[in-house]
Amino acid sequence: MRGGRSVIYVPPRPLTCRCCADQRGFTLLEVLVAFIIAALVIAGLISQGMIATQSTSVSASYQEAISRAESRLAALGAAGLAAGEHEGDDGGGFRWKTRIVPVASLRPSRPVAVRNSPYAWGTSLYDVTVTVSWHQSGGRRTVELESRLLGPAPF
Repeated sequence: MRGGRSVIYVPPRPLTCRCCADQRGFTLLEVLVAFIIAALVIAGLISQGMIATQSTSVSASYQEAISRAESRLAALGAAGLAAGEHEGDDGGGFRWKTRIVPVASLRPSRPVAVRNSPYAWGTSLYDVTVTVSWHQSGGRRTVELESRLLGPAPF
């Protein structure tokens, strides 16, 4: 003790750069966990985007098939009806099929004055089914429209 004071020995600090001693960083484990979480989130988003794109494509194909079936049904009504089944290729991978069945006939007791009219021998109610089908996403898809139409009575 010198002059009534006690001296405490303080060991010297290790030599480190002062700028590095105050910085804190992420450990490698924390970085890896954050990277894995981000990768899972991105994979989920990409998966959902692909599902949405496929659903949009299927929906557009259904809309096109409905439009084709409605057009075919309208053409049948305008061109006159003949009982039976008919089918064909509509292009673009779509196929159509129509089924026309007479349900009831109304025949006059004698022909109408206008003999060239298809309705000269009466009218008939027909069940009409129009089916449009196509292949998509590894399977066969189908749209079917049913209606009842008036047309000339079958002879």
